[in-house]
Amino acid sequence: YTTMEAMADLSIKYLQENNINKVAIITEVRGTSEKFASLLNVMMKEAGFITQYETFNRGERDFRILIEKLKGKGFEYFMVNSIRPEFDIIVKQLNEAGISNENIMGAGGDAISDMSLYEGIVFSGSSIGTKKFQDMFEKKYKQGIGYGAVISYDLANLVVSAFENKYQEKQIPTSEQIIEYLNGLQTYECGAGECEMTSSGYIVNEPILRKVIDG
Repeated sequence: YTTMEAMADLSIKYLQENNINKVAIITEVRGTSEKFASLLNVMMKEAGFITQYETFNRGERDFRILIEKLKGKGFEYFMVNSIRPEFDIIVKQLNEAGISNENIMGAGGDAISDMSLYEGIVFSGSSIGTKKFQDMFEKKYKQGIGYGAVISYDLANLVVSAFENKYQEKQIPTSEQIIEYLNGLQTYECGAGECEMTSSGYIVNEPILRKVIDG
């Protein structure tokens, strides 16, 4: 996984590099989504940004009054932290209010086949794999890649590597030996480029920003 702190750091760096210092954050009330948006809001304020933090419940469909209120306060850049269909609805209503996709950032949720609505939007999130891995996947399966592919591939490779490293003739490695091998990993090459095994057993890779260009 990618840590929320790392995702927030990368998002803040992007905004600073583009001289954006006033950002409205609109987030759904849903577990990790709200947790990330709340963390981002705190970190942005600490970095000197002017922010306004707004939440909504899944199922809401009309954000026009909220958008006009935020525009009235001078907010012209929006961080939208949600999944479909609410994400699509908010983007469309922001566009109707005169906010271009160049002034919208999203978090994850962008691995879909039709990206035309998202043209120009920047997404922060986990890697969907290196260019080499994406090309390999698309050649083999004849379809675009999603978040789950690189994670599943890496997990399967870890298990295979563990068995190969701990195998002794006519003796299948025990679960304890497999765990010992995995716990001994630190930074290693993975389908996402570079991964790190933490002491608590989590696999961490670096966040990326992706901008939708020509779909």
